[in-house]
Amino acid sequence: MLADGGENSLFVPQTVFNAGVRWSPNSRLGVNLYLTNRFGPTTASPANLLAQVGGDTGIGLDFLYLPDLLGTYEIEKRDTYPEAASFLSGLSSFPSTTLPLDGVIYEVAYGTNERFTQTARFGVLDDLEMVAYFDTVGNDTFPREGALMGRLALQRDRGRAGVTGALALGLLGFEGTDGATDVALYAELPLGYRARSYNYSLGFIPKILVPTQASGRGNTLGVTVDGRLNLSQNTQLLGSFTPILSGDNQLRAGKVGERALGLENDVSVSLYSLGVRQLFATENSLYALDLFVGNSAGTYGQQGLLSLPNQENQVGVRLNVLNGTPTQVYQPPGAE
Repeated sequence: MLADGGENSLFVPQTVFNAGVRWSPNSRLGVNLYLTNRFGPTTASPANLLAQVGGDTGIGLDFLYLPDLLGTYEIEKRDTYPEAASFLSGLSSFPSTTLPLDGVIYEVAYGTNERFTQTARFGVLDDLEMVAYFDTVGNDTFPREGALMGRLALQRDRGRAGVTGALALGLLGFEGTDGATDVALYAELPLGYRARSYNYSLGFIPKILVPTQASGRGNTLGVTVDGRLNLSQNTQLLGSFTPILSGDNQLRAGKVGERALGLENDVSVSLYSLGVRQLFATENSLYALDLFVGNSAGTYGQQGLLSLPNQENQVGVRLNVLNGTPTQVYQPPGAE
């Protein structure tokens, strides 16, 4: 440990410690929560054996993941899977279940206010998927946005009633107010509950957007509550509501040259969406057509946290295509 006195001080002996707990929700993932008085959580670097000045301690959190892309280890996979519709996104967020290995979902959405979104999701492993999307919208503040994300299952969905969860984390690139491309970190944690009747499901999704300082906007924190109700075997009612807990999120009205680009100052607007989904199943694929109305600029990332100006709403349609539906679908007790 450095003795008091700054850069000119000498080292003095000091015991270092690192203690904590590990949570392993599945055989691939470990989450460590620890308390330490050193500069780092491991001894990989000699600097991590230095104790903090003044006897300070800190709390840390890290994630361990075993991808096993070469199939070297015997890692548990899901023995059963949920119905194919469970893999589809909600109206304003990703689902709480990840795609199975080699599963692919394509989404194309079009809405009023010149919104057009293309999304692709790929099941890289049984509990890991990659997501890429590109969004163009009819606002002059952030007209284009693209992203690359990873989604990791925390509590894998086997189709049974109960709670599931997944963590989404990635980088967004978007055109800022000065026409340059800005970058932001985005994360969301979809947590889902499937009822024992299998007629409805609920979701709770914390979301956070952390742009770079150069983008000129602050962080945004919101929480989405969404739900799905089966009206019939192939028809679902969808809805979501997202209060904004921190940050400005309402776009200003007008066009370039008529206004200063940006967001309304000190204004946060809760977001909503309501829609209906019609499912069309084939032997190995699932098609779904969504009709929806809402007041958000888009579905995912930054656009999914932005409100249209002047209390406007938009109507849209989205086509979802799932290729590679799982064959080992869980059958609830009493199902034929």
